[in-house]
Amino acid sequence: MCSQTKKKYSVKLSRGYFKSYRGCRRAAQMKTILATGFAGAVIGGFLSAGVIVPICTAGVASKPALSSVTEQQSSGSLNAPYAPASSSYPVVDVAKKTVPAVVTICNFQSIANPESQPENNDLNNNNLIQMGSGSGFIIDANQGYIVTNYHVIEGAKKLLVCLANGDRVYGTLVGADASTDLAVIKLSSPKNLTAVELGDSSQIQVGEPVVVIGNPYGDELAGSVTTGIVSAVKRNLPDESRFDLIQTDAAINPGNSGGPLLNYRGQVIGINSAKYSQAGVEGIGFAIPITEAMPVIRELIEKGYAG
Repeated sequence: MCSQTKKKYSVKLSRGYFKSYRGCRRAAQMKTILATGFAGAVIGGFLSAGVIVPICTAGVASKPALSSVTEQQSSGSLNAPYAPASSSYPVVDVAKKTVPAVVTICNFQSIANPESQPENNDLNNNNLIQMGSGSGFIIDANQGYIVTNYHVIEGAKKLLVCLANGDRVYGTLVGADASTDLAVIKLSSPKNLTAVELGDSSQIQVGEPVVVIGNPYGDELAGSVTTGIVSAVKRNLPDESRFDLIQTDAAINPGNSGGPLLNYRGQVIGINSAKYSQAGVEGIGFAIPITEAMPVIRELIEKGYAG
């Protein structure tokens, strides 16, 4: 019963119509009983005479037996073939398309006291230790160029790149710019690489769905996929970047820096670079717009520096 019907019903009761309402119901019930008895007598007479009368069959579908309905429900819920989501849920397609192009970048630096160096961090016996890691993405599969953040590679003596297929290769720093927090790495012998597709960040809208792919907390969680929306555009953070940043509520954690922010067509629209990490704050991350970043990236590839 809808709320409107309930309201009318309560008004009737409050205004003293209860007895007349019940009286009408009793009169209607008596008429129904008499009519039912008369119809039963007529049908019984036909049946006793051996005549079968089709009653109310025109335009009415016959009900299946309860057992057949149960069998249909069981077979539909238990034996239906699994149909993997694809175009109906585009995050699946975005992940399949882009995860192979996302890499983990390990930053190895020299240490002051070689005796304190853990054995499993010894890189070519050069007193190097892994000081951190981040993400990056391949923008040129033929040349082996990888884009990441400056703060991912800052201070590195060696850069170890972990590909999505499990291969580990050394990368060479092509160029870096602290003011834009951008850097480009090159793989010396690129082969069988997958590159991302670049989008147009100038066309994004607040509320547009986005996908983040990266390696939070290192290579152990490589290829992690999170989703969210564009929370705002043209955000300016002091001392963070000279760009106006994209704000998103997609989960961005340490290690996601340098990874791609993608639209639902699987195109890179941003480079994840920062997040608010205060206690009690969730879902506030930032990315460098790819359209604004590309001129700097081209400069880093061509000249090794920007500006």
